[in-house]
Amino acid sequence: MKDGKLSPEIYLELADAIDSTKSTQLISQFKEISKVQSPDTLKASYAGSLLGGDSNRGARIFYGNQTAQCIRCHAFGDYGGSAGPRLNGVASRLTREQILESLINPSARIAPGYGTVALELTSGIMINGILQQEKSNGLLVKVGDKPDTLINKESITKRTNGMSSMPPMRFLLSKKEIRDLVSFLSTMKEND
Repeated sequence: MKDGKLSPEIYLELADAIDSTKSTQLISQFKEISKVQSPDTLKASYAGSLLGGDSNRGARIFYGNQTAQCIRCHAFGDYGGSAGPRLNGVASRLTREQILESLINPSARIAPGYGTVALELTSGIMINGILQQEKSNGLLVKVGDKPDTLINKESITKRTNGMSSMPPMRFLLSKKEIRDLVSFLSTMKEND
């Protein structure tokens, strides 16, 4: 692993095997090597969930896991909820790394139209709304029932992004279940 010769698909099994030894020295060494893989400790601890997995088990988690309840908020095809973005074509829009990040830290990147933003303007006015799109010259924000409003970047003195309403799956699913879910979501390339 340290020399890059170990296949990333088996990192999770290696981590489980090292944990099962209860050896503080091995566990410490594994954590140090993992930190080198990614400076983000959360991403490093879930690196083994990035590759491998079983997309069929991931589909069962997506459609039927009572703890995660993915389908309750996300739709695929004509099935599912609308509280979160549709997942048709998600693998065409996001890399495996981004899919994993959206599962373990959903507030890191929120799909347009699903995240809130609070803006303080140079005029002293506060605007709270749903971020529809981030453009080079400003932010397109939906405030209440008003039409989308473009707020120029120059007039924004402070921006605070709201937290995602999606619970982090790291608190609901095991690393192996997350790996299976990443495997399944990475097959969703069609937009239909």
